[in-house]
Amino acid sequence: MHDLEKGREVYVAHFDILGIGALLDDTEQKNWGAWQTIKSFAEAQELSEFPLTCESRERLSERFFSDTILITTTDDSVESIHSIIVRSLELFRCSLRNSIPIRGGIAHGYWFESNENNKDIFTGNSLSRAYKIGESQQMLGITICDKSTEIFSRNSFSLASKKDVILQYMVPCKNGKSKSQAILNWPALCAQELKGIDSSSAETLCNHFFTVGKYDEIDKGAKEKYVNTVHFLNTNG
Repeated sequence: MHDLEKGREVYVAHFDILGIGALLDDTEQKNWGAWQTIKSFAEAQELSEFPLTCESRERLSERFFSDTILITTTDDSVESIHSIIVRSLELFRCSLRNSIPIRGGIAHGYWFESNENNKDIFTGNSLSRAYKIGESQQMLGITICDKSTEIFSRNSFSLASKKDVILQYMVPCKNGKSKSQAILNWPALCAQELKGIDSSSAETLCNHFFTVGKYDEIDKGAKEKYVNTVHFLNTNG
């Protein structure tokens, strides 16, 4: 297991696919819906605004399992933060088009990995940080750690609309408080998709996503995600 000693500094994106448990529980379809969902994210390459070159995609390693998507970069260069941001936006656009909600986080830190004897082992604070900032938000979106935001700002790019890729926003958290965090400006990028979605209320937005159930059937905490997301859209749409 000596390869575990070769840690490196990277960016990690961790995504939670919300509501996929219902598809996994659907034994009548033999989990076909869950498989198709994961596959749609894996094959999403939809950002003509920022086409990822073959070289850029080679900077990324992706894992898709159950209700989780995990992306790691080869290093912590400016080129790598660009690649993982664009790839994350590809996934978010895919989630809107396929009516499957996701939330995630991007973080910088150490990464250790080993693939020996049919054992896939990986760990590092980059993963725990990405998981923490993604899971703590009580809304749909992609939050970014301060270090990643700092490195991106050294050589940033803007959207075709000239809007910023990263926004500073008071992100509502599961603990009932809000925290100023960097978040990807997905409403600006997904303007075309949002035209086909009724996001005038938390109920209509929630009902767009077929994996989470109807708005009047979900619990209070789940409803808050959509209330907060609608507020974010109204503020930044």
